[in-house]
Amino acid sequence: MARRDWVLDIRKDAGGSDPYSIWLGLKGPGAGNVVEVISCRSVEELQREVSHLMGELDGLIESARSQMAGLQPGAGAARLVPEDVWRKIESTGSEKEMFEYFNSFAEPDRKTIAEYVFSRVNMFKGKGPIFSEHYDSDSHLLE
Repeated sequence: MARRDWVLDIRKDAGGSDPYSIWLGLKGPGAGNVVEVISCRSVEELQREVSHLMGELDGLIESARSQMAGLQPGAGAARLVPEDVWRKIESTGSEKEMFEYFNSFAEPDRKTIAEYVFSRVNMFKGKGPIFSEHYDSDSHLLE
């Protein structure tokens, strides 16, 4: 795997209301350009943005896991444990995180999860009503 370097820079803002900004970038292998990942005004804002980024990366890992499992002969939905997925959905902090996590699964897995939710989950409390309201039965996505 090619090495990537994180670059943190505190920059002086010319003419801005804040005298400094915190800039986080990612440099690819070789002498390539640095790509901006986060730019913010405070350490607290940087912490929130990094936490959000980590959540997105965790979602990508789950998506890769789900998609790879779906490529294995006799795997995919059979290996999926909808109860575990629902527990994770219930623990998400926001609707956006819930949608991103659920939508990261392959379509057959989303169908299996939705079937579990609609047949076993209380639709009158917790994340059940949100799931029900935003589930699209054609695309099998939360929208």
